[in-house]
Parts: sequence; structure tokens; C-alpha cells
Amino acid sequence: MPSGGPPDQTPPEIESAEPAAGAVNVAMEVVRLTFSEPVEQSSFTRALTVTPEPEGRLDVRWKGRSVEIRFPEPLRENTTYILTLDTGLRDLRGVSLRQPLTLAFSTGPVINKGKIEGRVIGPQRGQPVAELDVYAYAAPDSTVPAPLPERPDYRTQTDPQGRFRFDY
Repeated sequence: MPSGGPPDQTPPEIESAEPAAGAVNVAMEVVRLTFSEPVEQSSFTRALTVTPEPEGRLDVRWKGRSVEIRFPEPLRENTTYILTLDTGLRDLRGVSLRQPLTLAFSTGPVINKGKIEGRVIGPQRGQPVAELDVYAYAAPDSTVPAPLPERPDYRTQTDPQGRFRFDY
């Protein structure tokens, strides 16, 4: 029997997105993503984070390599929305993303440009901590709310070197 070639080690990529990354004045309440290859649908649902998080449940519909994400409510005015797919997203052969994918668009004329980045290292040996969830909370007056809200305002993951980055 032929071996079938080398094993697939290429993670899925986003080939196209509607709205496009960086789009402004977005009025649609549906996001469409097309991937470079079929992805495991259950891993998509677990890997997806939307910021700000909608009150209701997202309606996710698949057609081949494309997914349509419908929001349960109208989008907020003048708001930057961020869709993040963490490293839990896998293709049908089980190949995961190496780092989170992010798509941002705005319902207003401007996309927020803020950025927070850092690195997480373990307390024992100072080694980088990979695939750790990192959360950020909005604090309009620079004071930490106590207790923290149940849902973070932003979420990402560390890469293999323990680095993380919040954009927008």
C-alpha cells in the first residue's frame, strides 16, 4: 500500500472573511469565514471568542469549509468587535492552530488601536507557559473591580514562548 505522503502538519487558515479584517461602519449582523481546509466544527465552537460578548447565544452554521456566525442581537453602535479563534481550533486531521487568529471590525468609523502584550513564565523554573488563557477587563476609572466580572472583556492565549497580545 502507498504511504499517502507525509503527514499533514499545516494548521487551517482563514482564506476570506466578511466583514474583512479592519472593516469599519459594519452594519451586518453576520460574520462569514472561509477556511483553507475543512475544520473540526466542534473545535471551532470551543475555540471562538467574541468581544464584546453578546448577551445571547451565537448561531453557527456550516457549509463546507465556510462558517456563518449570526449574532443574537443587533451590534452595538461605534464598537470594535473582535473574533478570536484560539489554539483549540483543529482541522479534520487534528492539526491545531499554532497561535490564536484574530479578526476585528467596527460598527463605527474607527477601529480601536489599543494594544497590551506580555509574556507568562512559570514560577518554578521561569520557563514560558504555552496555551494559557489570559484575560483582560475594562476598568474605565483605572481601579480593579472587586470581585472581577464573571466574563472577561478580552481573552487570548499564550504562544509556545509564553507571549500574549491583546489588539484593539
